[in-house]
Amino acid sequence: MIKKHFSLGTIILAAGASVRLGSPKQLARLEGETLLNRTIELASQLPESQTVVVLGAHQELIRPSIRYQQLTFIDNPAWVQGMGSSIVHGAAYYYEHYPDTEYLLFLLCDQIYVSVELLNEMRDTAIRTNAPVIACSYANSLGVPAMFHRSLFRDLLKLPYAAGAKKLIMQYLNDCVAVPFPQGKIDIDTTEEALRRGVELFKNKAEK
Repeated sequence: MIKKHFSLGTIILAAGASVRLGSPKQLARLEGETLLNRTIELASQLPESQTVVVLGAHQELIRPSIRYQQLTFIDNPAWVQGMGSSIVHGAAYYYEHYPDTEYLLFLLCDQIYVSVELLNEMRDTAIRTNAPVIACSYANSLGVPAMFHRSLFRDLLKLPYAAGAKKLIMQYLNDCVAVPFPQGKIDIDTTEEALRRGVELFKNKAEK
């Protein structure tokens, strides 16, 4: 039986400096829209979900570009220490303000093949199984997008800053339900990959 009510907290991890790419991937564009705005739009289509965006590097460029200013933005001053710092900051927000949230969903903005259909499949899987972890399977591994049950919130808060979501996924591997997402292995980390996928990189007009 499907629950009538299901609360989901979506956390978009967008604090990185995009060093390998050479410009903020949050501001790269696909089909005329920034990757961050595309991800926010996807998240907004999930029912009974509240979205927060964790920012760090390049905030002065990224914040004005976001079309959804009514969202909650979380500043991560420790972004340089790794993705785990953004996971901790995002989880801490829900732990403090919405501790009854059933699951937290973590998204990146450069996995351009994430779809509403995929996210709804993950959501439905969580409702059906109540598993501690719902993670996407690709490239013979598990990773984000990933969902964590509220029973693991304290574990999220203790995640090392240099680690990623995969550390916790592997810790609870026997309790994880996988959702196939072969295209999850594709992300925009290099200029070559951006060109191959039709992604237009951000160019700062202030730079000569």
